[in-house]
Order: sequence, then structure tokens, then C-alpha cells
Amino acid sequence: MQTLQATPSSSSASSSQGASCGRAGQQYQKMSQQDAEVLVALGTSSTRDEVRRLLIPKIRFWRQDATLATKVLSSLARQRLPHVANWVIEVMQDLGVAVNNYHCGAAISACEKAGHWQLALKVLLWQMPEMSIKANAITYNAAISACSRGGQWQLAVGLLEQMHLASVASDVVSYNAAISACAVCGRWQLGIDVLARMPVLRLVPDRFSFSAAISACSKGGRWLLATDLLSQMLERQVRPNEISFNAAITACEKSGRWQPALELLAEMPSRALRPNEISCSALISACEKGGQWQLAVGLLCSMPLMKLRPNAISYNAAISACEKCSVWQMALALLGKMPEESLMPDVISHNAAISACGKAGQWQVALRILNKMLGVSLVASEISYSASINACERSGQWQLALQLLEQMPQKRLGPNYLCLSAAIGACGTASLWQMGMELLGQAPWSEVCVEAAVKACEKGRQWQLALLLLHQDGTAKSGLEDSGLEWTGGEAPGAFSGRSWRLAKLDSSDTPSGQEAKEQLAREALAELSEEEGLRSPRAVATLLWSLASLGVSDAALLQAANEAVASRLSMGQCSTRDLSKLAWSLASLGSREPLVFEGIQRELSRRAEQLLLFAEGVSTAAAPASSQRVTEFAMAALACAWACSCAGVPQSPSLQQAILRAGRALSRAAGPAAVVPLVAIQRVWGDQSRNCEALPKVVLELSDRLVVYKPAGWQVDDGQDEAGTGRGWLSSFLHALLPARQWPILSDDSHFRGFLHRLDVPSSGLLLVAKSYEAYYDLRLQLDTGTLVRDYVVLCHGWMDPKRREVRAPVHWCTNGRPTASSVTMSGRNSRTFLKVLCFSLLSGSALSLLAIRIATGRRHQIRLHTAHIGHPTVCDGKYSGPETYLSDHAWCPRNFLHRYRLAFSSPAAAELIAATSSTTAPMTTATAFDFTSPAIEAQAAWDASSPPRTLRHQVSEPLPNDLIEVLQRVTPVGGDGMSAKVLSRWLSAEASSDAWEAQEDLRSALATSRSEEQLGALEKNGGGGS
Repeated sequence: MQTLQATPSSSSASSSQGASCGRAGQQYQKMSQQDAEVLVALGTSSTRDEVRRLLIPKIRFWRQDATLATKVLSSLARQRLPHVANWVIEVMQDLGVAVNNYHCGAAISACEKAGHWQLALKVLLWQMPEMSIKANAITYNAAISACSRGGQWQLAVGLLEQMHLASVASDVVSYNAAISACAVCGRWQLGIDVLARMPVLRLVPDRFSFSAAISACSKGGRWLLATDLLSQMLERQVRPNEISFNAAITACEKSGRWQPALELLAEMPSRALRPNEISCSALISACEKGGQWQLAVGLLCSMPLMKLRPNAISYNAAISACEKCSVWQMALALLGKMPEESLMPDVISHNAAISACGKAGQWQVALRILNKMLGVSLVASEISYSASINACERSGQWQLALQLLEQMPQKRLGPNYLCLSAAIGACGTASLWQMGMELLGQAPWSEVCVEAAVKACEKGRQWQLALLLLHQDGTAKSGLEDSGLEWTGGEAPGAFSGRSWRLAKLDSSDTPSGQEAKEQLAREALAELSEEEGLRSPRAVATLLWSLASLGVSDAALLQAANEAVASRLSMGQCSTRDLSKLAWSLASLGSREPLVFEGIQRELSRRAEQLLLFAEGVSTAAAPASSQRVTEFAMAALACAWACSCAGVPQSPSLQQAILRAGRALSRAAGPAAVVPLVAIQRVWGDQSRNCEALPKVVLELSDRLVVYKPAGWQVDDGQDEAGTGRGWLSSFLHALLPARQWPILSDDSHFRGFLHRLDVPSSGLLLVAKSYEAYYDLRLQLDTGTLVRDYVVLCHGWMDPKRREVRAPVHWCTNGRPTASSVTMSGRNSRTFLKVLCFSLLSGSALSLLAIRIATGRRHQIRLHTAHIGHPTVCDGKYSGPETYLSDHAWCPRNFLHRYRLAFSSPAAAELIAATSSTTAPMTTATAFDFTSPAIEAQAAWDASSPPRTLRHQVSEPLPNDLIEVLQRVTPVGGDGMSAKVLSRWLSAEASSDAWEAQEDLRSALATSRSEEQLGALEKNGGGGS
């Protein structure tokens, strides 16, 4: 048996052959690298001929080893040179080099990395079939990814379907690429659908599948779906990564849901994941959208502790959060800190800081920031100038606002609608309505500019022009030309909510054309509210519902659609505080009684209150103005919600009621402590009260935080909402003499009606409630808006009113438009209710008169005078709501309007100290009076109130008829009612009746129940006593 042994010569030959192959391989490797470098050097400017010239000497080697071409094409893919790669494929085909799937896959990958989806499809769908190369999963996946990068979600999903038709087995990578394409374009529904198909094909979704689907939901603003997908990952034991969490946090950020975003960030360490800059920046942006500036700044400052370096995006989001809350000092501090972190503030950073200063009235600082931008060679944008002009507008600096507007063309910037509307607003503040109209003529048509112009016209008492502007619908040119003005703007965008707003503002809804417009509006509103793709913005929905409520447009189908639309917006958490207030008021005015919606609004307001009030209660002095503004906005919205719930018969949230009272306490603390000085003791500053004391106001009851004032006829309740009249007493002056504004700042605060809780017309007399502190103001406003603050009146009116009538319910509309006008009963008015009792009938010079006891459930302008006139019984000596002859005749025996508010009933904290009271004040009661017109909401609230410890005292304050009205009653002759009229009249003349509540007043209804009294009444009417 022979044994084969390797001789030294054979071994040497074998070794030599291996070395030769190795050297050849190294040469080929080196050759492919050199080829790739040469082609890369050509770059994007290369041509097909240049590629061909370079490849001809190499082709023979590529024929021997196809991997050389693959390596060259892969290098071109890494360098993102798709056109060069495509020319290489074409040259190979021309020179007879076999092209395979790997070559085409590398070429398509080059297209995918460079985002050239058209070229990728050319290779896949044209060149490969031409070369008889069947595409495999790799080439399809690369093409789908190319379409994804190019935002072509339809093509990406179409290629996925094409794989099935071509019998190419799709894999997880294929589906991930298709889901990513949906994510890029925000097609979240399709992305979820593609993800759901994977288990059907026995493909197991991985972390990239879920992350892409979560990103798709993020782009579509579907934060609940995004967080649900993240939960599904954990349930399916798919370990999420930082990308998954970041996508979910970003989804919450897009919807302004900072709480779930914060929870996700806190959960990451428990999953062995470390939050990165993207995670923190997304959460800071979520806090910015949710108005949580403290949390945003705190997270920004804590990033270094997490070994993360904040970037410009993080700082910009934090500065924007401060801007939204008007915390301008913190915004400036963050802007100044950016260079310390080696970050250069950009235009976004400066714009947010300028806007923050503008909202806080710091126009000088805002302009300094704008000048600093220009000094460091930053290119200011339209937003920079609009924020600066807005800062000047808020502070009344109209000259500077116009100067900034003039500078914009020099900076090659065209003033946009925001800049022009702010400049128009600045002119309006200075009553320069003509200049505002000139600017409007230069502006492209926009709702914002028109609204600013309308306000400027109203301020300048140009109410006809204001109405004309409101009547236009983007074709204002013709109307303005008729007025001698020139219109150079474009066409209106025709936003539906804007059209509804203008129709509501225009006082023509009761005309035939107005009725037709309302019917059309109702049809369009129902369609918009019912469609899923209809009004998406909560503000648009709130504006539409406000318009419908203002116009009195409602039916069952529309109301149902409105309830569903509001419920869906509440679930998304996208409503601002102002939107919530408007939605609550609108639904109540439309007649909604849906408890779930009102409870949802209360819940949302209560949720927002906690952190806002925690901050406000511990706010620094520097941030107090901004904090007070936000607290006031919240409290007013919460009061509107309380009123709406009262109207709808929905129990009010105790937590929201407490939040309103806490808001008042926070504002009182921010305003500083006030000294308690007995006012009754110092009324001598107004002279000797014994002489003509009825001509001057007086304090009837004073508590430590509130007081009741008697207003004589002729004095004006100047609460800062209207221009004060001339030639008459201003009640605020009386209060300022007794309560210095330095100690009691609410008395000079127009945003809180100078402490007045309600008004009385100038020719009327009676009792008024005044809050001495913000805490008392919101306590009393809550009582007023929920129907527990009671106002009773005595009125003398013309004619003999039907004693059976107990209520007048008619909508009251009023409009100032630059001049005082009478209120009117129209369908577009506010719902109004007046309760009345006919106390007695009387005669004077053959004219019939009725004495009424009245209680109002709503407090509209001139409500009692208008309602009595509306039913044919105007009040005596009323120059606005009775005819001129009647008024002149009345004035001969009655010196002024016979309307007197004789009684108030309200509550105060048990701790409120009684400082002084006059003899006409009824002692405080510990139980509330049972009113027979109590609202359903108060009845529903009774269970909660009964379980609460007694924390309040109930006060009844009354003031008898003044001497001038007593003299009028002494002139009349009581008739009818079997002596009831005479008895009632005697009690009012002796001041006995003035202490009786409305429900305790004896009326004629029972007395006239007998036939004899009816016959007596008929006889009196036959003899000419019945006037109207």
C-alpha cells in the first residue's frame, strides 16, 4: 500500500499557488476600492460618458468577478450618488457584463439613501425587467424605503402589494418600510392597518414596526393610540427602545398632553432606557403647549444632571413656554443663558422672548431684543416684527408700531396680516380709526385685520362703518367704495366659523335676509359639526357655537351634534381656557342639558386649576402681573362654566367652586393687604348727611371684605366697561374717597368692574353690592352666576297688568357700537327672565297704573324696563322705552324712572367681620331663603351643601322707597282687589313692605279670584281706567 507524501517541491508549489491567489484577491480588492474612489470623485456633476470612459479598462475584471461591481455600487450607495450608480448599471449592460440582483439592489439602495424614489422605481420596474432580472425582497425593500424617504406613501404601500402579486415573499423589513412611509406622511390609519396585517402573514412585528406605527400616530396627533401601541409592545414582550418612547412622547407633545409625556419619560429608566436630548426636548415642548412653564424650565435645568446637553430646540421650547404664560423675566434669563452653553440664540429664540415681553407690556425690552437681533446679523422675520408691533399695540405706542411697519420693506419683508392687524389695533387704541382703515386697505383680506378694524371703528364711534365691515364676506371692496374708502386687499378665505361670527356680530338677524342667513347657517353648521373632517380646531368649534347661541339658532339635531363635537374636543384635551368658557356658555345658551359635557368641562377646568393656583399662591413679586392675568382668565372662565351649569341644571363641581375662591384669594394676596376702616364713620367727607341726604350715596352695610351701597337716582355705576357720562355723579368717586385705591386696588381695576357686582341704570335707585377684595368679588360673582344672590325691585308701570302673570321670558339684545343705545327684544339676544307679582292697581288722572314686585334671574342691560315695555306696560317716566308723549306726561308728576332695588340677599364667609350697618339692614341669617324660582342646579347642589359644615352667613339688606318715589305713590288712588291695593300701597308708604322678600309680597292674584272682584275690575276698565 502506497502512502502519499507531500514532497518539498509539491508543498512549495501549493504554497506558491495560494500566495498567488491571495495576491490576486488583494489586487482585485484594491482595484475595486480605486474604481469606487474614482467614480466618487466624479460626484453629482458626472455624466454617463465619463462613467463609461472610466469603466472600459476595468470591465474585463468585472466579467471575471461580479463582486467587484457590487463593491463599487455599494460604495456609491454609501456616498449617496444614485445617478452615478444608475449609469454604472447602464454601462455594465451596454458592455455585456452580467447584472444581477445584488447590483440592482445596491443601485436602489443608493437611490433610497439619497431620497430619489423616481430613480429607484426606474431601476426596479423598468431596468430590471428589461434585463430579465427578477426582483427579490431586498430590492423591493430598498425601493419601498426610497419611496418612504420621498414621502410617497401610496407608492410604498403599492410596492408592498406588488410583492404579493409578483410572488416575492415580503418580510418584516418590507412592512417596516411601508409603515415608515405612512409615518412620514402622517397616515396613521393606514400605518396601523399595515401593522395589523403582519400577524395574518405570520410576521412578528418588532420594535421598528411598533416605533414606526407610533411615529405615524404622532404625526396624526393621536397620542392615545401612540401610548396604546407602546403598551402593546410590552404585552407582546417586544422590548421598546429609546426611539419607541421618543415617538410616544412626541405624540403627546403634538397634542399638548404634558402629563402622559412626563409619565413616559419617568418610565424610561425602569425599562433600562436612558432619556436623551430628543426625549427631553419633546417633553419641554409638551409643557410649552400645555402652559406649564415651570415644569419646562425645571426640566431644561435638570438635563445636565442627566448628563444631557440642552440644544437650541430645548431652549426655544422653554422660552416659548414662558412666552405663553407672559413670564418675560424668565424668558430673558433663558435667552441670556444660551451663549453660556455655547448655543447661539436663533430667530425663534428671539421671537419668543419678544412676544413674552409684549404680552407683559414690556415694549421697551421687546424693542431692545429686536435691535439686538439686527446687531448680531440675524435676519428678522415677519414674526419678529409682528411680535414687536403687538408689544407696542398692547402698550398704546401707536407711533412706534407704525415705524416698525414702515421698516419692514427696508428689510425685504412684506407685512403679513399679523403685523397689519397689530398696527390697526394700535391705531384703534389711540382712537385713530381713519389711519386704521388706511392700513386695512393695504392688507390682504383676513379675519384678524377686519376684526381689528371693527374695534378701531367702534372706539372712534364709527358704528356704521363697523357694521359695514362686519357685513362683508371677503368682498368688502364694493361696500367700502360706497363709503368713500379704497379697498386694495384680496379675496377672503371664507372660513365658515368666521362667517358665522360676522353674522352674529351684525345686528340684522331679525330681518328677512337675516332669517334666511340664519337658516343657511344652521344647515351648514350641522354639516360641519357632523363630519369627521369638519371643524377640527377647538377654537373654530367654540366660535361657531358662540355664533349660533348669539343668533338663537338651535334645534335638536344641531344641539346633539354640538354636544358630540364638544365631547370629542374635550377628550383630545386641546381646548384653551377661553375656549372652555365659550363652549360652556354657548351650550347652555343653546339649551343643552347634557350632564356629561358640562361635567367634562368642569373636570378639565379643575384639572388646570391646581397647578396654576399652586404657582399663583406662591408667586414672586416679579412674576405677579403675569400670574394675575392668567388667574383672572381662569377665574372668569370658571365663573362662565358655573353659570352654564346653573342654567343647564347640572350640579357644580365643589373642586371648581373652591378653585374660583382660591383664585380670588391669590389675587388679593398679590394686590397686598388692605386696612379695615369703618366707612360709615368717615362718610362726613361728603358733607353733612342731614342735608338732602338722599341726593348722595351711602354705605348701608359694611363687612370686612364687601359692602352694600345705596345709589340715589342720577348717579352712574361707572364700572370701567363703558365711557363714563358727564354731568352726573360717578359712584366710583364716592368709593375712592372712602376706600383709597392704594389699599383697595380692585376699586380701580376695570377688568374686575371696579368691584361692582352689578349695575343700576342712572335714573334708578337702590342697593348695590361692592367687593372690597378680589376674594370677595369672586365669592359674590359665584353667587350671582349660580342664582343664590337675590335682587328684588319695586316698579310702577302703566296699565293694569294681568295679576296671573308671574314671568316674562324674552331675549334681550344690546349693542353700544360707539354710542349708547336702547336694548331690544330680538331672537339674537341673550336669554333673560324676569319674575314679577302684581301688588296693587291704582289710578292717576284717569290713567291706570300697576305696582309690581320684581325679581330677576338674569341681569341684562335695561332688562326690567325692556321686559315691562315688551308686554305693553312700560315703567313710569321712562324716556327710552315709552313714547315721547307718555314720558313728558309722566314727568309732570314723577321726577324720574320709578324703579327701585329695595332688597339684596347674599352670603358671606362666617369669618367676615361686621364693621357697620344702618337701621335698614336686616340682621344676618344663618339659613338661606327658599326661593320659589330656584334653578335646577341649585336644587341639585342642595345635597352637597347640606353635607358641608356651615361656613357662611346669609344677609338680607333692604332700603325703603326714597322720598321722591313716596311722593309719587301718595298721588295715586288705589283701586280693586277688595281693599288689597290700598293695603299694599299703605305698607309701601310706611316702609313695612320694603323688608319683605319677593316671595313674601302679597299680590292681587288671590284677591281677584272672586267673581265680585273680577266684576269690579271690569267696571273700572269700562269707565276708562284701563291703560296700557
